[in-house]
Amino acid sequence: MSKKSDFYFEYTVPSLDWYETERVTIKPKEYSYFAIQRRYGGTWWLKGIKFENNPYRKEEKELGQLTPYYLVRFIKWCENDDYIKGRTGSDLIGINMLCGEFNIIDEIKELLKLLKQYENNEE
Repeated sequence: MSKKSDFYFEYTVPSLDWYETERVTIKPKEYSYFAIQRRYGGTWWLKGIKFENNPYRKEEKELGQLTPYYLVRFIKWCENDDYIKGRTGSDLIGINMLCGEFNIIDEIKELLKLLKQYENNEE
């Protein structure tokens, strides 16, 4: 069992007269769980979720925009395989939409297609 490495991604945001590149590094133990959110304009955003000393009180933090390239890699990064410590499944616990113009089922189907392509390219 190998130690999970940090996850790195970057995205661009408008800035004064051009664009800036935001660089984000997520450490495995920094957040309890994660959620991805589909937003206006067809973008996916990542949110980190922390539970602070109370399982019913959570703090969510917007971490940044994920391109399809980083999105599939992040979903795979969230998978857990720590059978020794009893932690299996995924740290990704939420997929939601901010805009009602999206069909969540169709968006999830597209995610599954991207994941399948990614897995086929890894083989």
